[in-house]
Amino acid sequence: MLEIHRFDETESFNTPEGLIIPLFASKKISVMHIKIPAGLKVQPHSHKEDTILILIKGSIRLTGDEPINLMAGDLAYKSGDSLAGIECEEDSVAVVLTIPSSYENVEELCSALRSIFGSGGNAT
Repeated sequence: MLEIHRFDETESFNTPEGLIIPLFASKKISVMHIKIPAGLKVQPHSHKEDTILILIKGSIRLTGDEPINLMAGDLAYKSGDSLAGIECEEDSVAVVLTIPSSYENVEELCSALRSIFGSGGNAT
């Protein structure tokens, strides 16, 4: 099966961690596009799922046990049992994959985001 999801046709959500655009979700994986604003600081925390962050634009500092600077083109993997936070000094863009996903499909992921952050809009 092949599915196509277009950024400009996908619901987006303004969150304290940036503009999140859920692109895909299944039992195996969730994929989100995130626009991270300059000045964002997120304290180190953990999620039960593994996470892969691919930085597309800008630079960020991952904080936690081993702070590290990421530049556009870098990929970071975080296991579900480790802590990580973010510090961002310039507007940045990332694609985040969560494995396994907590959602059956992207509609369920959007519904969860709606319940937390309110109605989304189209991606910009």
